[in-house]
Amino acid sequence: VNPSTSCTITLPVRIIYFNALLTSAKKVKLEWDIANPGEAVSFTIEKLASLNNWTALVTVDAQANLHHYETADLYPAAGENIYRLRVNGRDNKFIYSAQKRVTLKLHDRYSIYPKPAKNKITINGKLEPGSSVKLTDLSGRIIKEIITNASLSSLEIMLPSLSPGIYIV
Repeated sequence: VNPSTSCTITLPVRIIYFNALLTSAKKVKLEWDIANPGEAVSFTIEKLASLNNWTALVTVDAQANLHHYETADLYPAAGENIYRLRVNGRDNKFIYSAQKRVTLKLHDRYSIYPKPAKNKITINGKLEPGSSVKLTDLSGRIIKEIITNASLSSLEIMLPSLSPGIYIV
């Protein structure tokens, strides 16, 4: 090699870590660090919508000298939320992080009983004025809707005559 000529090697973008944490405000904080940030164009947080169906939650532009990034999922779903980081490189190639799971427990907010129900149900949990409580069938058809007019910690709902089946509150 002639020392008067230079050799240029492009180092690939490498994910140092990617993490997803549930905050006390019930949001998901997503943060990551990368090596060789100058080789990245952008970062896309993807969320699993259904079996092998990923949707883009947010895309963040890369900055040449910035190694640490963070964003948030402000509206995580009740239950399991699965995230991954897609790093979009300058060479039009991309890499994915490992998947991270965050669970927002359903019982953190409300409890409904009895199960199964016949004539009435009771909902315990913080209900603000103007909260909408809907009873639907599995097709999504609204059978009954109640809108609260005061802050409540418990709400009793008389059920209409229903055919045996599965209903969602």
